[in-house]
Amino acid sequence: MTSHHNTHPLPSDEERTPSSNAPMNSDSQHSSTSKMVQHHHHEGIITDSLEPPTPPSSPPTTPKKKTTFGATTTLSPTTASSPTPINASSTIVSSSFKQTNISNSSLRQAHEPFNNVVVEVEKSDTEYNISKTGTSHSQSSAIRLKIHTCCGRMIKLNLMKILSLSAMAVNILAFVAIAAVMINAYIIQSDLDADILLLRGDLSSFSEKTKCAVQLTAYGNKTTYLETYYLNVVNVTYGLKQLKTQLLPPHLYILNDTNEPTLEMDNMIIDFVTKGQPAPAIALLESKEYVQKRQLFNNFMSNVLQYSSGVAESKNSYILIAGIVNLTLVVTALVVVVPIVIIVFAMAIRKERKSSKKLKKATGLMLMDTMEDDKEKLKFKEFCQQEGGMEVFTFIDKTLDYEKLCEKQEEILKRHPHVLTQLQQREQIATSVDQSKKKYKTKSKDANSTTSLNTPSFSSEQLQWKEIEKEKYELVFEIFTEYLDGDVGECPLVVSGDIHDTLMNQMDQFDVDRVQTYLKSNLFDQIQKEVSNAYLSVLHFKYKHLMEASKKMGQVQVKVQP
Repeated sequence: MTSHHNTHPLPSDEERTPSSNAPMNSDSQHSSTSKMVQHHHHEGIITDSLEPPTPPSSPPTTPKKKTTFGATTTLSPTTASSPTPINASSTIVSSSFKQTNISNSSLRQAHEPFNNVVVEVEKSDTEYNISKTGTSHSQSSAIRLKIHTCCGRMIKLNLMKILSLSAMAVNILAFVAIAAVMINAYIIQSDLDADILLLRGDLSSFSEKTKCAVQLTAYGNKTTYLETYYLNVVNVTYGLKQLKTQLLPPHLYILNDTNEPTLEMDNMIIDFVTKGQPAPAIALLESKEYVQKRQLFNNFMSNVLQYSSGVAESKNSYILIAGIVNLTLVVTALVVVVPIVIIVFAMAIRKERKSSKKLKKATGLMLMDTMEDDKEKLKFKEFCQQEGGMEVFTFIDKTLDYEKLCEKQEEILKRHPHVLTQLQQREQIATSVDQSKKKYKTKSKDANSTTSLNTPSFSSEQLQWKEIEKEKYELVFEIFTEYLDGDVGECPLVVSGDIHDTLMNQMDQFDVDRVQTYLKSNLFDQIQKEVSNAYLSVLHFKYKHLMEASKKMGQVQVKVQP
């Protein structure tokens, strides 16, 4: 229903009818009748028509629908609520405005006062008929999974999206696992074993120097090497402290403290030598306890060496395992992701092909509908003349003439289903007669008499069929030579080589007396599709767009009030 925003609504049917008691002159009678001027889009021309007011005896009570160019327009009845008389000289004039926005399924009114002129734009509900062929969903586009998010939205996933997300998840997991393995390998690849080996070598050197300094002092009864001794003792203590606190595990450090085990006894030996008592110094140096402590230190150094070798071996093993794991993850990711990528790519190409086929099919159907409608065909022909596509239009028109000839033959088949069988039987009889003539070499007169006796005469439907077949061949020959033969035609159209050769072979094999060589009804189907998609689709799209714009212009109305 159309709602009016102005303060003076339209009167009802009763109020627009003049009262019998009120005297009216000719001017008032003339002004009491409102003029309805509407746009009618007929063959691309806008015409104005006067429509008398609706009689009060039969007011409209239900909406009416008017179908124009495939769209259904709902016409709402006039409401008679709260009637208010208006000036009888009001006139409704239809017009069009470029800046008017008209939305489907809504009624919008725009009032623009200009010298007591109110512009009213009325657009009724429009229902568009969509072809069912375009609503079919492919298997890959069907909704397979629905995920409700915390934001209140729902994510819908089809098969293609699920495969893509799966491939992405596998890639992410593989990369995270590879990163974790590489980080751990980097940590293990630290120079722990090298540090232990270097420090062990320094400790062995310092310990041997300390041992030699003590022995030279005891056996030589000299204090010359005391400076070397004290320097190496400090280095040994520092190295043992590093091993204990930084490099070795607690269970592996078997020494009591960070000093060399023989440190106290070495100091006693040096004291004896300093006091001039070399004998007790030598005795202490060769004592069993001194030898045991020295052996304890040597065992500790051997354990350090073994631990360093074990660390190096474990590191090498982990690096090898990490490399294998990384390679396995990469191969697994490739095995999973590459097929998914190929499948998704193939599905995308397949979906694109289906969409392209549907679009081409819809375009072809729309074009054929236009060509089969006489009025639309005439408009489209004029449009093609303006756009320079008359040659293609004529080609399509002639192929449709060929289809009409085929439809005539189908009508003959409906009335006489055995006409082709009869023609084949006559052909067989004629063939057998010809073979007999060649075999017995009879005279021409006798052969003609034999043929006239053995070959049945043509019926009316058979003659009509053969005549239509001749017309079909002549039309096909005309189309081929004018539009498809590049050597002869004035405006040849480019089509596939296979289709061109097939059509030429059928023309060469045609014989009106041989049923097997008759031209099929679908002879130009593929050529029509190719030519329409290559040449005529753009023109037809522009034509339909122009028609839609013309329809919108025809649905704009202007209401003028004094």
